[in-house]
Amino acid sequence: MSLAGDYGDDWRLVTRQLSDGVVTVSQAELHELLRTAVEVRIAEDLPLSVPSEIAAALDEELSELESSFTDADFSHDIDTLAPELFPPCMTALLSRMRDAETLPAHSEFTLVSFLASIGLDADEILSLCEVRESGRGDRLRARIERVRDERTTQFAPPSCATLQAYDDCVNQDQRCETVTHPLVYYEDALDENGTVTDWRDR
Repeated sequence: MSLAGDYGDDWRLVTRQLSDGVVTVSQAELHELLRTAVEVRIAEDLPLSVPSEIAAALDEELSELESSFTDADFSHDIDTLAPELFPPCMTALLSRMRDAETLPAHSEFTLVSFLASIGLDADEILSLCEVRESGRGDRLRARIERVRDERTTQFAPPSCATLQAYDDCVNQDQRCETVTHPLVYYEDALDENGTVTDWRDR
């Protein structure tokens, strides 16, 4: 595992204190390394195969979880990138990403899956999020690749109910009261505004 690639430029060897061939880290840095290493290790083995008897016992919970991600009525044909029409939750997450804030894993997944769902590829997402640092960009690109497949996206972003549960539902407006999914919000906003200049063409 590359420290610089996974954790950012601060972890590059040339910026670290080196003594007798040993790189010293603080206790807080050690905890950060261990947390991220565990996350990476678990992610590498997903999805896990589950014995049929366990899967059967979890059917009800799985259906409930899947509905929270997929219970939305949208066309899946969105091909216009207009950040000014994003739902408030996505606008807030995008702003935090552009401010170089380290988002919780669920928040980062929410933003990445939303952007992938409206047709953005990895380079476009990194450009929109204004991620320029190589280490941070590599980590985010890996996240993007995990949520994309040949059909554009493997996972739809979470529903509004799920975003509320994770405190990512913020700055609600009038449209928020009429929708149950951020993609529905965005599609309705695009329809209402008619011809919109794509962000990629500006």
